[in-house]
Amino acid sequence: MIRRGESHYYPVDTVCSPACLNSKLQPPPTEDEIAAMKHGSIIGWETPGANPEWWRRRREDHSLRMDQWGDAERSFKHRGQEIAYAAGQSVSDDRLWAYANGDLGFFGWLHAVNRRVSEVAKIHVLDLPDRLWRDEYDGRVPPSEAADVAIDEAASKTRL
Repeated sequence: MIRRGESHYYPVDTVCSPACLNSKLQPPPTEDEIAAMKHGSIIGWETPGANPEWWRRRREDHSLRMDQWGDAERSFKHRGQEIAYAAGQSVSDDRLWAYANGDLGFFGWLHAVNRRVSEVAKIHVLDLPDRLWRDEYDGRVPPSEAADVAIDEAASKTRL
């Protein structure tokens, strides 16, 4: 048994499986809540993975179809929204556009990563320690996963 906020689990003397025990709770926990509890008890309660919302977003991001990733000429689509670049509208987008070297798909992916980083860590994605962002885009790493890993790594190195 796992208790929120505690860094271990408690053995339970029963023949009922964890799924069986969870089904007896009212309401039973969702898959995202179960994943968050496991993550929190193992990795830490202060990490993004201890939040069920993180798991929901990750599942949504993993469901991106290949045609939603875009390419040099086609925009990346995040949660059904096409992410396009408009020169001079924002300094943040101009920085991302320059980093993406004019690649629409990569720019849109970076924009989605930056949205997540800004939401969680309150900084710009390009202000994090250097990463191989292009490799993650080419490897089809979902934006929220790339952002959360980068934030966790930066936090462990710099105490964000």
